Amino acid sequence: MKSYFQLIKPRITFLILIVAMASFFLADRGVALDWKRLAVMTIATGLLACGIFALNAYLERDTDLLMRRTAARGTLEPGAWILSGILFLWQFPHFLAIEAMYRDDRERAGIRVLPVSEPTGTAAASVMVAAMCLLLPLSAAPYLAGLSSRFALVGCLVVGVGFLSAGVLHALRKTPQSARVVLRSSLLYLPLVFRPAGVRGSPAGCHRGP
Repeated sequence: MKSYFQLIKPRITFLILIVAMASFFLADRGVALDWKRLAVMTIATGLLACGIFALNAYLERDTDLLMRRTAARGTLEPGAWILSGILFLWQFPHFLAIEAMYRDDRERAGIRVLPVSEPTGTAAASVMVAAMCLLLPLSAAPYLAGLSSRFALVGCLVVGVGFLSAGVLHALRKTPQSARVVLRSSLLYLPLVFRPAGVRGSPAGCHRGP
């Protein structure tokens, strides 16, 4: 039971609920508080957060195992470096897509993100495409380091090209709809790359395809 409790990250979930409830109170200022809606929102948000944390733990089980091995040994193995590089570059198109989708909301709130500071969207789109271009060769790194097969290499490159195509499409259109395509592609990218890549901390037990 303790393991299930840790799986849903109760402390983080509690903080999420506090923020959600505070937002609800702020949105309802000047009108009678709808306690029923507040209760439904709180329960739904809590269930959603718990579900996301559980799903994230499942999708990143190999990554978490690698990080535990790294912590135990006190050194970064090739798989850890590759994983860190992919995650670092992936965050740029992922979060810039979100900011591009909600640019008007950010501007009204006075939040100075890149799509607000440079309203044409060219700078944000350029950063997205640049990061995706770097991700493409990096997705081949597990194979080059002897940590995955040729089949995995082909799969990772196909996924990378698809992700890059979404970025190029957004660079040409610069619309909230094209940004949403980038966001959805980014959500598919990590599990589709990490699973076939089979990133491991050591080449031992891994082999390349024929």
